[in-house]
Amino acid sequence: MKKLFTAIRQGKLDEVALILDKKPDLISCLAKAPPRKDDGQSPLMVAIKSDNLEVAHLLLDRGADVNFADAVNPYGSNFSAPIWYDAIGQCFMRARHTVGPGPERSKGYFLLLRRLLNMRMDPNQQTSYGLNAWRNTLDQYDQFAHDSFSDYYQETELEQNRRLR
Repeated sequence: MKKLFTAIRQGKLDEVALILDKKPDLISCLAKAPPRKDDGQSPLMVAIKSDNLEVAHLLLDRGADVNFADAVNPYGSNFSAPIWYDAIGQCFMRARHTVGPGPERSKGYFLLLRRLLNMRMDPNQQTSYGLNAWRNTLDQYDQFAHDSFSDYYQETELEQNRRLR
């Protein structure tokens, strides 16, 4: 199992496929510390949060649970979240990188989110803080827009932003 999570973190697509060929049931295993940050997470969660988009698609092809939510609190302070949390975070984190593969990578994560929804991911599933995917997306967008556009919060646009929300 450790070998699977190491291969996922390193983005070794062929190695992940070989491991799952030998032991298909590992698709639903949970990571165990170390590293502590992965403890209690599924292979799909680890692939997404470690920016291994191609591995994430392979795991979905192999039947990864799109509605899995970590039970252990890998983020500390009693926080747990479903799959969509890391996928949405990657969309906006990559969009902030204006050089290199950032924007294209961000597009890849938006396409991953579409695939997750098509596979019946529940966007209303909540984090331990009560956020659903829609609310988290709005919060992430607000932060992205604030960081990217100096006039995003101008008084003249506040009403328009409220209506959009």
